[in-house]
Amino acid sequence: MNIFQKIPYHLWYLYKTEFLRKEVIRCCRKEAENADERKAAELKEVETYLQKYCFTLFPYRFIKKYDKIRIEVERDEEGSPFVYRGSKKLFFPEKWSDERCRNYYREILTEQDKESPHCYISDDKRLPGEGDSIADVGGAEGFFALDHIERAGKVYIFECEEEWQEPLRKTFSPWKDKVEIINKYVGDKDDEGRNFVTLDSFFRDKKCDYVKADIEGAETALLKGGESTFRNKVRKTLLCAYHNQDDEEKINRYLEEYGFTHEPSHGFMLMAAGYLNGDKDSFKPPYLRRGVIFGSR
Repeated sequence: MNIFQKIPYHLWYLYKTEFLRKEVIRCCRKEAENADERKAAELKEVETYLQKYCFTLFPYRFIKKYDKIRIEVERDEEGSPFVYRGSKKLFFPEKWSDERCRNYYREILTEQDKESPHCYISDDKRLPGEGDSIADVGGAEGFFALDHIERAGKVYIFECEEEWQEPLRKTFSPWKDKVEIINKYVGDKDDEGRNFVTLDSFFRDKKCDYVKADIEGAETALLKGGESTFRNKVRKTLLCAYHNQDDEEKINRYLEEYGFTHEPSHGFMLMAAGYLNGDKDSFKPPYLRRGVIFGSR
């Protein structure tokens, strides 16, 4: 594609972005009319941001502080890259470049900022208890488990991506006596052929106090297949609610049925990337989605 071919595309993209920006602002104002005080204030925050800045996943000014943050990537004697998270080493796949590691870790820092709607531990009441058995479902690189490894009694990390298996092993080698890495998907049915397991079958004879799940929209399936675990064992849970448009409603309904109170993280995520890349069905009113639902009982 030469420069003359690129110009129409960029003009189209700018037009589409501007159209969506105005549409989201309009919907924020309309939704705020019937919202409670907290939600109305949160919607106003998004509107204020979009009046001044362009589209972004997290429509809040806190993201600006991560634009130029310095991230040091080191490598162990085998060439595996890692960053220090506090005093602990968080490893990445060996084939990744230092720049890819930096960009990935920058995304973690951004999404886990205290002001982010994707932040898991936005206040102390969300912390696991001392000695808790934690299920980190969709563990990826394992930063959540790493942050709480010392207070946990046992940690089960469910992660199926092959590229994360070796980095996870290295990250948690100092705590291998209390960490188990499970190469299975978690869903609503046990299916050995498809490598699926339910929380109820896995934790039938195990302790499970705390469940964190970030599994690309399968959180409701996890809840369905974990009914007994949630009713009888789990005391706190963090469940991502932004992958599908109706996830917040479904997750809240399951949690209420299982005897949990629940509340969302502060603010909203703006899920526009699919639409801007041509998926017209991926971006519909009300446009904004909650990032994480916290449940407790």
